[in-house]
Amino acid sequence: DSRIFTSCNAWASLLSSISLDNKVQVEFFYENDPTLNVWKNKLTNIHIHANSDDQPKIYSFSFDKYSDSRLRLTGLEEQNLNGSIKGKKYSFNYNGNNIGQFGSKSTDRFGYYNGSSGVSNIPNSIIMPPSGTIFSGGRDRDINDNWITAGILNEIVYPTGGKTKFYYEANKDVE
Repeated sequence: DSRIFTSCNAWASLLSSISLDNKVQVEFFYENDPTLNVWKNKLTNIHIHANSDDQPKIYSFSFDKYSDSRLRLTGLEEQNLNGSIKGKKYSFNYNGNNIGQFGSKSTDRFGYYNGSSGVSNIPNSIIMPPSGTIFSGGRDRDINDNWITAGILNEIVYPTGGKTKFYYEANKDVE
């Protein structure tokens, strides 16, 4: 009996703190969320201690999820030690289209989601040099302007009420 068994174990480490010359300490706090698609821990708070006598600055993160349970950041706010909001809140808004499933092969030539179907990354047709043979039967790897901005950040709203809007355009290739 010559069976081959292969196993792969992977462990990820989460950053817990950063110290800068013993004057500044940054601590990272996470929450386990078993509903997440791949990464099961999400960053919930960062505490920044400027020096040992000062109260830390606390920043809290809020998220929602894409249809496949991947996180997207929707808010960042500064809090007091008791958890009340100090009024400094940043909001993040995204294009409403859902993104492709994690690990999807539905990508264009540049690696951006294009909504095509198929399980291969081989394009629809390729001319094989030197014979000039044409291969077909692959998948659409063309840029799809309707999908390249799916789920992408399109606006940041600042605590002052001001905002920054982002506009994207597709990569271009030379035929």
